[in-house]
Amino acid sequence: MGVLHLTSLPSRHPLIAASRAPRGGPGGNGIYSVNTTYAETRPEILRAAKGLVTALTVAGHFWRDIVTGRAPLGSPLFVLESGIGFVVLFLTGIFLLAATAKRRALVFGLAWLLPFHVIGNWWFQPTVEKYHAGALPGFVLLVTAGLVTLGERFQPRQRQWLFVSFDCATAGLNFFGALRPMQVLGQETALAERDLRNLAEARGGRAVFIACDAADAIVGAGVPFLRMRSEWTGSVPEIQQALVRWTSDRLREGKEPYLVGRWCLPEEWTTPWSQEPFDLLFLERSFTLVPTSIVGMPVSRSVSTNPFSWTRGDVSRLEAK
Repeated sequence: MGVLHLTSLPSRHPLIAASRAPRGGPGGNGIYSVNTTYAETRPEILRAAKGLVTALTVAGHFWRDIVTGRAPLGSPLFVLESGIGFVVLFLTGIFLLAATAKRRALVFGLAWLLPFHVIGNWWFQPTVEKYHAGALPGFVLLVTAGLVTLGERFQPRQRQWLFVSFDCATAGLNFFGALRPMQVLGQETALAERDLRNLAEARGGRAVFIACDAADAIVGAGVPFLRMRSEWTGSVPEIQQALVRWTSDRLREGKEPYLVGRWCLPEEWTTPWSQEPFDLLFLERSFTLVPTSIVGMPVSRSVSTNPFSWTRGDVSRLEAK
């Protein structure tokens, strides 16, 4: 697939990528790459603890969003699931405290958990759940030890209700709050990928796309696109001017630029530049936006296991006014 070259702009301009080589080599799909640092410069203890909790239950994501003011509180489903999540998180904390009464389980659980955390999770992608797979068994052991300790204070029937209720609440929230939505998202992404590929083929290779990030559907379709996240250097006015100029150049070349989605969220990009939401529809001031049949496609997953952080968007063609 053709590679997008931004040679029409000055080499020092923000929209010239840090590396002109597209990710994946000459046969890549036109994503410009930049150097990304995954290792932390100091131990991120609290962020790693948050990552461990969210590896156990999606409730950690819900309440992170509530605390940081990003929660969709207008969604009845979110309110319901976050309410259940609060109970799960509260009981998890109680069980961890109760686990201190089980000396052997406490020592064994910490001996399992801490090496993974101290050596790995404190320094490398501390909030990404999949990297907590090593520490998670030790964490589950501590929670289970506390659950058993408290259960010993109840009558057998009450103890069973406690065990079953906590297990069902935790597993049910993870399934309906994360796993099932992820399955549906995969199906929607596959459909969007097919639609993008058909669009590119129908336009005879003239289609180029502008997106905030490397959406799975775009990458899977193998279409050339400009990834704003990789070009996010400079002030917002500079980036806007460069993007208008780049789009105009593509139109003069006979290309057909397409806009994917609307809002970019730089605060999720770990960038020293502006972290305010960036509205791609500013391009309406310079171009005419023509809707296409591709609507509501998945465009971003800031947290892959939190469906309330996912965004969808439409695909529109940019035409000269």
